[in-house]
Parts: sequence; structure tokens; C-alpha cells
Amino acid sequence: MSKTNATTRKPWWRRWWVIAIGIVIALGVIGAIVNPSSLETGTEMPSVSGKTVAEATRILASKQIYEPPTIQTSDGKPAKGVDDFTVSTQKPLGGKNLPQGEKPVLILGETQAQVKTALEKKAAEIGRVEAQTYCGEEWKRQLALKYEKYKIKDVFGAKATKITSTGKWYVVLAGEVNGAKFNFECLVGGTKNAPDVELTGMK
Repeated sequence: MSKTNATTRKPWWRRWWVIAIGIVIALGVIGAIVNPSSLETGTEMPSVSGKTVAEATRILASKQIYEPPTIQTSDGKPAKGVDDFTVSTQKPLGGKNLPQGEKPVLILGETQAQVKTALEKKAAEIGRVEAQTYCGEEWKRQLALKYEKYKIKDVFGAKATKITSTGKWYVVLAGEVNGAKFNFECLVGGTKNAPDVELTGMK
């Protein structure tokens, strides 16, 4: 190698390919600063505020967010068994990016104490099936008091409709005693621990 070639060769940092790589890197950094979302990966979070937790979970799944969301009370405590409760707010907000690997957070409007009270009240409420059962048991009890000897073949044909004005269930059951068929009606209220059953008719 001649002394002339050694002295005229450009330093490595001035060679064209080094300069080209530097320009590409610089453009990438500038682009990220101008549009930081270009570096983000994840899924756009749908707006689920105002929906029940169950509805919100279905909406998230429809947007390919399959990881179960974290449910919190308004005071930041975890909440379970609250599918019927309403989502007050959410993280991230609707339209924002949910980073890959992170769970969405659904926040209720109730505190942990309020959720506990509501769940206890709900657990004590009499549902349709319980109302039908209590009505059938009351019918059998009254027959046992009225008739010394009787046989109940079956209780069937159950129908129960909630009477909203009184908060009681109106139940109609069809029963059979010694081959004779009867329809009987009850009003059922109270709680599971203390049901209030009134036999209102039998024919």
C-alpha cells in the first residue's frame, strides 16, 4: 500500500455507508418523537363505562382482549362476583392503547363495603326456583294439617312471576293428591332464611 493511498483514504466515520446508516437511525428517532404511538404495540381499548361487568367482559372479548379484566371497587380493592354491577370508569380509557401483556382495569362506583352489603342482600333474596319450592312445601304442609291421610303424587307445572309492587313472587303450581288434580296459588316474600309464604287459593 502506497503512502498516497493511506493518506487519502477517508476515516471510517466519513465513509458513505456509515453516513447512510446514521441518517436512517436519525430519521427513525425523529419519527418516534413526532409520533410516539408508532413505538406502541397493543389493542385499542373500547369504552365500556356504564355497562355491567359481564357486558364489559363480552365487549372486551369481541375486541380480541381475552385476558380477564381486573375488577376494582371505587376505593381500589379487588372485587369478585360482581357481574351485575356497573362499570363506573376504566383503565385505559376508551380509545386509548392497551399495552400488550397488560390487563384492562374496570372500576365500580361502589366501595368494597358497599359491594359486600349488596352481595349479602342479593344472596338472601328469594329467586324464582326458591319461591316455587316454598309454595309447594307450604301446600303440602297445609294438606297434612287438614287431612290425616293423604298422598301427594307430584307437584308440577310451576309458574312464578315477580309482583313488583309488593316485591313478592306470585306462584301458581299444579299438584295431584290421590289422583285428584289441583291448581294452587301462593304469594312468596321474605328471605331465604325467613321465607314468608301465603297460600292464596286452591282449586
